[in-house]
Amino acid sequence: IAHAAPSAPSSASLGPRNDDPSLGANCPRAWTRFAYSSYRDGNWEIYAATGNDDEVRRITWSFAGDLRPRIRPDGDWIAYDSDDGVDPGREILLISYWGGIPQVLVDTYSPPGASPAYSDFSPAWSNDGQQFAFVSTRDGNAEIYLFNLASGAQTRVTYNAAPDYDPTFNLKTGELYWARQVDDRNGIVIGLVNGREMALSAPIPQLERPQFDRDGGRLAFTADINNDGWGDFQVPEWDNTPLAQY
Repeated sequence: IAHAAPSAPSSASLGPRNDDPSLGANCPRAWTRFAYSSYRDGNWEIYAATGNDDEVRRITWSFAGDLRPRIRPDGDWIAYDSDDGVDPGREILLISYWGGIPQVLVDTYSPPGASPAYSDFSPAWSNDGQQFAFVSTRDGNAEIYLFNLASGAQTRVTYNAAPDYDPTFNLKTGELYWARQVDDRNGIVIGLVNGREMALSAPIPQLERPQFDRDGGRLAFTADINNDGWGDFQVPEWDNTPLAQY
């Protein structure tokens, strides 16, 4: 299906009202749409579909590797990271759920000789859709940053020698969480609660991709709990005891 390319989004079109009942964790439209990366056409591209029909649409058409799409809570915009093949490193772009011309939002310049090149990746929307968290290596280490859609301001959140990655928001409380690598094998879940970092788990082998459920009461992630070399889906209790493994 062909759609006209959207104009570059402004702060007015992207900044929702705080009292808008259609946005956030209870937005019915956002929970019926999903996006993902696929290599089916010989390159990593973004695809999107709804949960109530069989239509799958290719969203991006580029020679770059487009990965880690996240749909904004209103369901209309997708943030993702890409390697455009021109500048070294990865950048974060925004595109309409219906496709069109993407807009570069975050692209850190890599000075000559930077190795590896600086990258910005893994966007994660806040529950009000007014900002997203992402990972950047611009300071020589993987750290968590925030990008404000209205102002374009970028704020560094973490200052830790260990790599921080896979940010996510609790869509009920609005709190920011992420994973932190604590040694060569183990990671922990960190939350920014009342402005302070709080560890939500003990060290867990190969911990990745923490995500909260819609109501914000359950946290899931992948990890190699049984040390077989494969990531398993984990749903722990708050005392860090796994409830289920799939």
